[in-house]
Amino acid sequence: MELFLAPLKERKPFIALIKDIPASFTKETLASQNIQSILALPIFAKGLLWGFVGFDDCTSERIWSDTERDLLELFAISISEAIERKQAEDELKAVYREIMDDLEIAQTIQKSILPPWFHLYGDIMISSNYYPWSKIGGDLFDCIMLPDNRYVVYIADISGHGIQAALTMTAVKAIFSMVIRAAENDPSPQTVVTRLNHVLSTRLFQDNYMTMCYCLVDLNAMTVTSLSAGHPPLMIYHMGTRATRLLDKKGDIPVGWIADYEYKEANTETTSFTAEEAICLVTDGVFECFDKDQQAVGIEGLCDVLREDIHLNDCIMLPHECYQALDARGYTNRNDDYSFISLQLVPSEKSKVMYLEVLSQLEHVDKAAAACEAFVLQSGRSELVAFNTRLVASEFMSNIVVHGLEKRSTETLSLKLSCEGEVALTIRDNSPPWDFPPREPDMPDFFDILNLASNTHGRGVQIMHSLTKSVTRTRVHLVNETRFVMKDS
Repeated sequence: MELFLAPLKERKPFIALIKDIPASFTKETLASQNIQSILALPIFAKGLLWGFVGFDDCTSERIWSDTERDLLELFAISISEAIERKQAEDELKAVYREIMDDLEIAQTIQKSILPPWFHLYGDIMISSNYYPWSKIGGDLFDCIMLPDNRYVVYIADISGHGIQAALTMTAVKAIFSMVIRAAENDPSPQTVVTRLNHVLSTRLFQDNYMTMCYCLVDLNAMTVTSLSAGHPPLMIYHMGTRATRLLDKKGDIPVGWIADYEYKEANTETTSFTAEEAICLVTDGVFECFDKDQQAVGIEGLCDVLREDIHLNDCIMLPHECYQALDARGYTNRNDDYSFISLQLVPSEKSKVMYLEVLSQLEHVDKAAAACEAFVLQSGRSELVAFNTRLVASEFMSNIVVHGLEKRSTETLSLKLSCEGEVALTIRDNSPPWDFPPREPDMPDFFDILNLASNTHGRGVQIMHSLTKSVTRTRVHLVNETRFVMKDS
């Protein structure tokens, strides 16, 4: 077909009466189709010959007019443009998929840098809800345990959004940890933030800056000292009265504005707190969310939400309940990262309430279940109730780890066991949402349904129902909460 293709490759038409074509494969091919006259024009896409479009006449030896030739040329150009658009769209989709894959990896890395959603640090427990506006964001927070029963807790917001803010956040997190360790002898807010500001201003920040709230928690004195560097203030939330205290009387400039700036103790605030209170830190994305009328909830509105819509007895679900309560009030329009952390004292060993952080690995599940049995016995309950509590804890968490979290070994489960009155076991996890099947006879095991590799039905759910008075499961934003009330015998 070289005789046919040669002019097309030169961006020229192939026009011929078949009888005039020299004997060749081209002539034989066209004649076999009873073609007597042909007009073909090339189709190019991105400089390469993609194909051709043509007219042929099988009834007469047609002489093609200029009008017919012009129409066919316009048609060929339209096809070329359509092909190039499709190729460009495919390339754009491929680039988009690659970017999204990279962002998924970046999101996983960023998540690993931040603390888990629930964590026990010595005598305090901390819960967090980090929900970036896009795949990744520029908020960061952490809790660092120091000697002498003191803790550094901070939350910060890098200026900007997206990849640049996320990359800056990663570097700031590492620098912050080094500054804290170097300042163990004097971890006061003014000292640490001054050093951090100097390092970041001279080595990292160019067009960036960072707002932050830095807190030093002293459990011996039961006080917290905070410095707000252009950041929303520290909040103290009382679980019983649901009242919120704001440490908003003083403040200072954001980190990165002036390289040699010295933060002053006079701009810090100190307050006492009790075991019934949670220390809360937020970024402005928590209260700068808008309703349909573009009205922001604001910091005072956030305090109203905490007072009127939240009913909890510990801090674990507070960041998640707050997000859901804001949604329920119609504040669903967000254009910034949502970061909310809350921390509270862990009850003393003499308390009849136990909290555990359980890493999503089966060996850790076994240890936690054994600890539940020991705690129930220690609380004066029967061996049968203690064993049944262990069985329910082990069965449920094992299935969450294997099926819900699909053996993601770095995830965290929160376990609360209360022996005040009824024995109640509450387990929180961040696996995908699902409903706990109701109590009914001959019920297939829900967890085996989740396990696509399984062709059998177990009895795990029925066993848990048989050992408990009630099972309730709810989802609050990104966290599932399952509560088992054990039978007395």
